[in-house]
Amino acid sequence: MDSCRCIAVLEASSGMDVEAAQAAWRADDPFAGLASEGVNRYVRGFAVGTDEPALTRRGRIGVAHLWMESEAAALALNRRLRAGEFHKDHPVLGSARIIALPVAKRYHLGEADDYARTPLRAVFLVKRRDDLTPQQFHRHWREVHGPMLIGQDGITSYAQQHRLYDSYDEGGPNFDGVAELSFPDEAGFRAFATCEPHAANQNADLPNLFDLTAGKRFFSREEAIF
Repeated sequence: MDSCRCIAVLEASSGMDVEAAQAAWRADDPFAGLASEGVNRYVRGFAVGTDEPALTRRGRIGVAHLWMESEAAALALNRRLRAGEFHKDHPVLGSARIIALPVAKRYHLGEADDYARTPLRAVFLVKRRDDLTPQQFHRHWREVHGPMLIGQDGITSYAQQHRLYDSYDEGGPNFDGVAELSFPDEAGFRAFATCEPHAANQNADLPNLFDLTAGKRFFSREEAIF
């Protein structure tokens, strides 16, 4: 199994300029010192503006991918991220909203690790239907929905990052995981979205699994920090 990870998405507060916030994040990164907190790898992804209706940025600034060696370490770091411990005093990002999840990769297709090397990544924060237990959701996502992407055009890698079960006892954001899809460019995404019968099969299965009113999604371009 891959090491666990905390995923922290920053969203702009009212009136915040996304490009200015990204520049401030690059100039003074509030997560850059987390190697001393047990983070062994950090990749930063800035949200990309796009005309693709399904992946408009909608105020997302970007995402921090923070790898840890154990579930316990990821859970502990996630609590501190949710509390805003690392970014709350930042002169620009201090008012940004944060969505933090501790996750582990449970399913992937294609290249297993292309962080900071893929030209474009689509990030989907997903929420299960209210009538599904976490166990039912994660099993269906992994065993039924994921394999529907096998052989689909346009995509170079697909990974499901499943929320750690122990984090459900702690409350927090109303999401159950993160789907990550890598593309060579936006044309690759369009080829993926129109590849049949894959797209039709996935669309038919979405209501069986996801709360379609609650997801968040955006394109990102990544930089390896350490």
